[in-house]
Amino acid sequence: MSVKGWAILSILAWTASGQTVTAAASVPDHVLYRLFLNHVSDFAKFAATKGAKGEDLQPLRTYFIRKASLSKEQNDALTGIALDYSSEVLLLRNQAAAIAKRFRAEHFPDGHLPEGVTPPPPPASLKELSRKHSDLALKYWDRIHQAFGDQEFDRLDSFLKKNMAPSIMTQAPDAYRRVTSR
Repeated sequence: MSVKGWAILSILAWTASGQTVTAAASVPDHVLYRLFLNHVSDFAKFAATKGAKGEDLQPLRTYFIRKASLSKEQNDALTGIALDYSSEVLLLRNQAAAIAKRFRAEHFPDGHLPEGVTPPPPPASLKELSRKHSDLALKYWDRIHQAFGDQEFDRLDSFLKKNMAPSIMTQAPDAYRRVTSR
């Protein structure tokens, strides 16, 4: 499994594991649904890969039906919504990568910041893309709500806030490590 796959599994470890997790005091809806939609789309993409190899897809197809007590129709709608979300997120990520590449080329031509030099603030356009990403998660949150209806959406929302939100951890920005390779 890829590093991304392990990161997703660790972030979204359902609290049924019995482990005590120090959670964020309150997880904003855009963060919760951003992670949830990524999780659903990654499952769908993984299932497509497994299906192409002729493997049994029943456990993958029924995962959210079992975990979140969804109907097959709800699961199918959720998967379609998540895949649409993933496509739009990819466009934002590509824009962000292009901005970051130009920023690095301009401010770090040899690949690193010279010693004793204060790094410049990131471009405002990256902050704007981050806002768009949050807005996009809320747009798709609304699509799920429309597809499920009030009662079923509220049930899913409660499930996520009870079972997923406690596993979402927050860290100060200086606690992040670079895990990419070039």
